[in-house]
Amino acid sequence: MTTSLQFTPKPNLEAFLADGVVNGFKLVDISAKLTAVDMSIYKSTTDPSTKAKVEQVIREEIMQGNALTTAIKLTVVGALGSIPKPNSTKIRLILHCSRLHGQAGNDYIITRSFKFQ
Repeated sequence: MTTSLQFTPKPNLEAFLADGVVNGFKLVDISAKLTAVDMSIYKSTTDPSTKAKVEQVIREEIMQGNALTTAIKLTVVGALGSIPKPNSTKIRLILHCSRLHGQAGNDYIITRSFKFQ
């Protein structure tokens, strides 16, 4: 049995997706007024048994261009946590952007609605 999905784009969706792939997706409306939020990191990132692994993953993410360093404190700082990867000695970092309802990173994201037929 073969299942196929037909994608029916909404107006400007193709342009939005193409621009996002080429230039990076702009998830937060540039006119949004951000409320300052600074969350503490989870103990899973500072525990002596994981701290070195967390620091290594952060260094790797910076070297790969997936994360940036800044001398300026960001307006919204989400809580950072870590969980072990299954069947591995490595860890996965989790940036928790859903804390403080109404002030979390996810609350500023522009949603685009579409459906597959």
